[in-house]
Amino acid sequence: RYHQRSKEPPKKAPTGKLSGIGPTRIGLRDIMSAGVASHCWSPKPKQLLISNTMVAHTATRTGVSLASCARSEYFPHRCFDSRWYQARRHSGLICWELAQPRAGKRHFHRNVSANQRGYADAALRVHVARDVPESVEKKFLAKLSQRMDFSAGAKHIPPSTQILVQGYGDVSEEQLGVLDELVAFVVPYAGPSLKQQEAVRAENMRRQQAGLPPLLLCNTHHNAPMTAELGVALVLAVSKRLLPADASIRRGDWRVNGAPLPGGPPGFPAETLPMLILEGKQALVIGLGQVGSRIAAALYGLGMDVHAVRRSASRSGEAQPAPRGSVVTVHPMEDLHDLLSRTTVLVLTVPGTQSTRGLIGQKELNKLPEEAVVVNMGRGDVVDEGAIYDAVQSGALFGFASDVWYKYPKSYDEAKSGTTPWLDPAHDFSQLDRVVLSPHRGGARGLPETEQRRWFGLADALNKAVEHGIEKGLPTGVVGVFGLDRGY
Repeated sequence: RYHQRSKEPPKKAPTGKLSGIGPTRIGLRDIMSAGVASHCWSPKPKQLLISNTMVAHTATRTGVSLASCARSEYFPHRCFDSRWYQARRHSGLICWELAQPRAGKRHFHRNVSANQRGYADAALRVHVARDVPESVEKKFLAKLSQRMDFSAGAKHIPPSTQILVQGYGDVSEEQLGVLDELVAFVVPYAGPSLKQQEAVRAENMRRQQAGLPPLLLCNTHHNAPMTAELGVALVLAVSKRLLPADASIRRGDWRVNGAPLPGGPPGFPAETLPMLILEGKQALVIGLGQVGSRIAAALYGLGMDVHAVRRSASRSGEAQPAPRGSVVTVHPMEDLHDLLSRTTVLVLTVPGTQSTRGLIGQKELNKLPEEAVVVNMGRGDVVDEGAIYDAVQSGALFGFASDVWYKYPKSYDEAKSGTTPWLDPAHDFSQLDRVVLSPHRGGARGLPETEQRRWFGLADALNKAVEHGIEKGLPTGVVGVFGLDRGY
């Protein structure tokens, strides 16, 4: 490790036991004791030379693949603000070259193909076309199966890739078209971008014409628990008028609590804030997926009579067990209007598609009772902007809360410059005390625990793909199949 920290060669090359090296990881101590390994200092900056004999003997003697050697703690991508660039044959040696880091970001491209070099039989070839967060990188790589040939980096995608993982950023039809062995394209977020969907759709058309199997498009639901938790928080905040009560007590005004006080008017104060009592009332969840089922379970736990509508439901409308021990009466979409008239809490968790755009408009809102609240955790345009604004402003609804909106900032400057989330300036939701606004925080982005759930869940799914095949093993746990036709 200290080779790379000095411009001068060490007086003596390190031998024997090295700090942090375990023989069960790569068998390095075994090889050194056998006298067949040598690693030498190179005058070229940021380069470590390891003999082919060492690598071949490692794979043969310890049964550990070259890919797992690259994941071990020995190699210097743990010691620098840079990551693997490429492994190639160089003068009879395997030459690990480290790319210079970009300012402010750790960046790497590690391409270790054990199968191509003949040192191990890789059962699955996976490439991540983005940076693995530094906070989870070590544990994520340690979780991956040793039978997996893993690489990462945005600049070059190995042509033998079978599973391609890409986060932010778009992929082109041309990029997918040259990956002949690609089976699955994974976007580790709740939904692929429209450009990503278009690229996969075009690639599948090409494959259909060529008589090839379609490309599998997958997304992840690692953030479903956090999104559901915020959805429940919004239900309670809007039904209990939590924000006006908070603002009042900050001013030192206690009158909103409703208690009659000496010296005041007879009876309850006129300033008493109303709130909804949820127990025994009906809740309706539109979209009983990963998020909707969790919210339904929480509302059931509060004593509500929980109903749900989903497109795959039968006409029976019978009460049936739902996830996490709750009981939900599930209905087809055709029953939506009949259910609205009895609904106190309406929660939307459907994705944004052609069929869900404007799903809740003026006609649907007019069917809700005046004590009803609407909570949107799906996509902004599922609820008509003008219709919901007018309903809340006029007092036709008790309240509205949303974590998803109609307009989003496109840059950091826009995000901090007062960009409003509604399209029509006349629909100023911030002036309505019956509205709770949340800036799309449901997915808990930017938190270390969220990244752990994302990447560790992805590692588990990739390992199952190694064991059971891509089509059967990959769509498990937090990874699901994204249907291009249905939009989710």
